[in-house]
Amino acid sequence: MRLRSDGVSWQALDDEVVILDLDAAIYFTARGTAAALLQMLETDTDEERLVAGLLEEYDVDVVTATIDVQSFIATLHHHRLLAEGP
Repeated sequence: MRLRSDGVSWQALDDEVVILDLDAAIYFTARGTAAALLQMLETDTDEERLVAGLLEEYDVDVVTATIDVQSFIATLHHHRLLAEGP
């Protein structure tokens, strides 16, 4: 999975990531672990690698990291910010 590139623009600014969905004319901001996950989603990755990235970067246990990643992915799907297909 990865962030959608068509109709979406994003920029990392300090500790924040701003995503602009040009198709829907809305924007999102993310900080902390959400910003880290968005940057990991710039290229193809999977849930396991996202969890590993959080474990490596933050003082969090595997259960919390897994729940956070699953919740974040669900939010991105809801807002249609993830690319379809391979």
